[in-house]
Amino acid sequence: MRADLGFAQADSFEAGAYLARWNALREAEELGVTQDFEDTCRRRDYALGQVKHEHIRALYGNTLNLSASQIDRQAECRLSYFLKYGLRAQERKEAAVDPAEFGTYVHAVLENTARCVRELGGFHEVSLEQTLEIAHRFSDEYAAQRFSQIESERMTYL
Repeated sequence: MRADLGFAQADSFEAGAYLARWNALREAEELGVTQDFEDTCRRRDYALGQVKHEHIRALYGNTLNLSASQIDRQAECRLSYFLKYGLRAQERKEAAVDPAEFGTYVHAVLENTARCVRELGGFHEVSLEQTLEIAHRFSDEYAAQRFSQIESERMTYL
């Protein structure tokens, strides 16, 4: 074993990664960490490939007009520049129900439920299960009318 590699206690992943840095395949084989050594070498040597000019033109156009802020953003973080000006990605707005809208929803469901139960003979005649079914029906109707543009499980639950 090569003395210039040093020594430290490590698991097989750490040992394989350390030996990959020195291209020490023989030592990795001796230590029984060949698989971790080869995995690290594969990751180290991975290349993205060539970027085609037509893809760049499709993202940015034929002429690249840059403002000072765009140049600053590109210099600070290429990924940020690519996301904003190449893909034109925008931050998602948080979907939320404001308290006034929630109050209107609760009021509508209670009003419609109470009216329907009254038509069926009142709360003393209608069971709790039936009342809950009626309330759920009105809740679903209200949500379908007012919240149909919001398609998230969280909003459906709320």
